[in-house]
Amino acid sequence: MSNRPNPRLTIRLTPEEWAEIQAKAGAKPLATFARELLLKEAGRRRKAPVRAVTVDQAAYTRLLEMLGSSAIVQAFRDAVTGTADGTLPTSVTIEEKLEDIAADISQMKRLLMHALGDPERVH
Repeated sequence: MSNRPNPRLTIRLTPEEWAEIQAKAGAKPLATFARELLLKEAGRRRKAPVRAVTVDQAAYTRLLEMLGSSAIVQAFRDAVTGTADGTLPTSVTIEEKLEDIAADISQMKRLLMHALGDPERVH
């Protein structure tokens, strides 16, 4: 067996042979049809190939910058400050919701920092 993880079998066909194989395969992909025919494995399913997820660090960085400078985040900070110093009327329910939002924002920041490969910078 080859050292390659996924060796390939290549054969040359005439246009007529190709058309015949396509007709016999029907809606099934040709590679699947050929594998099942050659190996008699119609009942066994192969694992789907694992595709690497690419990370767009620039996009994560922009998102993190937007999170830090967003008007929404600033309005949230103002609301928290207003409830803390008593200038904004509040209730226990509102304070609990503000704490929940703060926890969500912190989690988003941690996840973004982790995605950027720098979880230590998160305070």
